Amino acid sequence: MAVLESKAEAAFDGLYDQHKKAIYKLKEQKRANYEKLRLATAKPHEVPWHLPASIDFKRLPTDPLWERHLYVEGNGQFRAELGSWEAGVLKEELAKPEVVGWLRNLDRKPWSLEIPYEKGGDVRPMFPDLVVVRKVGSEFAIDILEPHDPSLSDNFEKAVGLAKFAEKHGGLFGRIQLIRKQSSAGGEHFARLEINQAATIKKLLLITSNPQLDDLFAVASK
Repeated sequence: MAVLESKAEAAFDGLYDQHKKAIYKLKEQKRANYEKLRLATAKPHEVPWHLPASIDFKRLPTDPLWERHLYVEGNGQFRAELGSWEAGVLKEELAKPEVVGWLRNLDRKPWSLEIPYEKGGDVRPMFPDLVVVRKVGSEFAIDILEPHDPSLSDNFEKAVGLAKFAEKHGGLFGRIQLIRKQSSAGGEHFARLEINQAATIKKLLLITSNPQLDDLFAVASK
């Protein structure tokens, strides 16, 4: 069975590589069929990230209004109930004039940005909370921001997953940050570990426990 799966995967990859330019040009619904096949494997495969013309996003009329979201309702507004950490980080971002847009990256949507990480020998999907767009000169920078509670058991695995992603794809992005709320003499603040730097990537790839990540946060976060 392992031999059959290996041969089938090699055959599929060859066909996908041969036709991926044509697949990229297909309409969203047809392209999604090929992407589902591409993801139907225990080992993650890269799939080009496409944002559709519209997204499915649950919200209530009582949810807070937010500025500059990439998708808005017919009245030009966007409502969403964000977690306290997400809301706090987003307020810091929207205070920067260079931030021109953002996306609340929901879990397991067809349009979500998905990054793999390993935990207990299994490969799992991670969906960073915020994708932020900044205007830098005449170009745009795309940032990945992940506010993450340090008490959660998957902290260092997700940090390593982000580091591996940055090592391979960091040139396509601006900031890739793991973010924590921390207390200091000046009160609580959001500490940001900038992962999309060669020195930080090298350190993260050596980490095997949450205490080691805590130590790196203590010396390298801002």
